[in-house]
Amino acid sequence: MQVIPNSTFMLPLHARGFGNEVSISQGVQDRQRGDLIVAICPPENVWCMPVAAPFPPPCPTPPAVPPDGYYLDTRYVTTVMPHPGSNAGIAGLLDFPSYGSDWGLVGQDLALLDVPSEVCPGTYELSVRTRPVGSFPSAPDEVGYAAGVDIVVLDVPPGATNPTWANPFGTLDVPIDADLADLVPNPEVPLNLLQLGWTSTYPAAAEIDVGYPTSRVEILSAYQGQHLGIHSLVSWWDDPVASKVTITVIDPKRCTNDIRLVFRLLDGEAAVDPMVDFTTAPENQRLYDLNGSLLSGNPYVIANPDLAFPRCGSD
Repeated sequence: MQVIPNSTFMLPLHARGFGNEVSISQGVQDRQRGDLIVAICPPENVWCMPVAAPFPPPCPTPPAVPPDGYYLDTRYVTTVMPHPGSNAGIAGLLDFPSYGSDWGLVGQDLALLDVPSEVCPGTYELSVRTRPVGSFPSAPDEVGYAAGVDIVVLDVPPGATNPTWANPFGTLDVPIDADLADLVPNPEVPLNLLQLGWTSTYPAAAEIDVGYPTSRVEILSAYQGQHLGIHSLVSWWDDPVASKVTITVIDPKRCTNDIRLVFRLLDGEAAVDPMVDFTTAPENQRLYDLNGSLLSGNPYVIANPDLAFPRCGSD
């Protein structure tokens, strides 16, 4: 791994991330889970014992790796997930052909780390530790999590162009292109659920039959776009004999206007036009208000959802 001073890089974590302490000095802690502590240490002292200095000293001339290493500021810890229209997002699993099928959960924890501008160029070992809730920056209170990742801090003059990153994916000679194929989003049909008029809100529930060319397309999934779906439920079932897929939406908050229908082309088939090959007739659209009564005059359209004017109903 190669980084430059005064930059931010991402570090994948192998377990659930701890808190987002901004830095040792500011003392912003995760009072529930404890904090993630990251340092870069000299190869002969991979755990930075004694603990690295909270404030890096100015880099000497000529540059020299300090024996105690440096802390890296943790900007935040987060988790990234595959696109909900990808195979991994649909299945909830990531299939690694190189290592076997159904390889665990698909979420990847990431820590975004800041490299201080004062860090001396050189080769270090990345040291990741955790600190229990309520403890202080000291070696006895910190638990080793991982070490042994080589990290090179490049010597880049101020104002110079950042060097090209040359950190290939994978390890040794193991190819991973096939392993990552499930992360590629499948094609989608964007569906808008809206009412005519600027003052109207979206329905609280809907059931829509969408026709599609079964000879060319396989339906894979349906999900809510734009929002995270905290207050809504989207389900679907396919009827290839009738050449239709039925999508059901339940949203008492009346905020759902963007539904994505995920599909794939069958082998050897030509591309489809979502505006032509996917259809829904008015009699196949059943929209309901909060009381469960049918609504009228509320078209369910296949269109670009980015053109819709989002408007949520009341609680």
